Amino acid sequence: MASPSVKMAGPRYVAELAGAVGLYTALVLSRPWLLARDGGQAAQFAIKLSPIAALVLALIVVIRYYRRIDEFAQRQFLEALALAFGLAAVVAASWSFLTDVGLPPLTTDWVWPMMAVCWGITRGIQQFRTR
Repeated sequence: MASPSVKMAGPRYVAELAGAVGLYTALVLSRPWLLARDGGQAAQFAIKLSPIAALVLALIVVIRYYRRIDEFAQRQFLEALALAFGLAAVVAASWSFLTDVGLPPLTTDWVWPMMAVCWGITRGIQQFRTR
């Protein structure tokens, strides 16, 4: 029988990751507005780099989740992550060809969300296959 901490790993992970992603989204969306204000050089510097803090927080959340889950879940986690990395690499490498057919250029702001979507897709497929 799994310990209570293992059983709560999933819900805790979802809540913590939602908070980190929400913070990242808020910082990215508010950045232009905040940069338009005259807050001095140090404030401008901090505003420009603030989304990095949310990304580091998301990474910490993922690491904490990985350490909370059992060995089988860790194997599935790493397998989904590896497949997502490959899928995201194909999308990122192919994007310049997609701009030739009218899609907008892919900026680095969208790389992490794209990787997260790829990870979600691979995880969903993985869960569907194990049912």
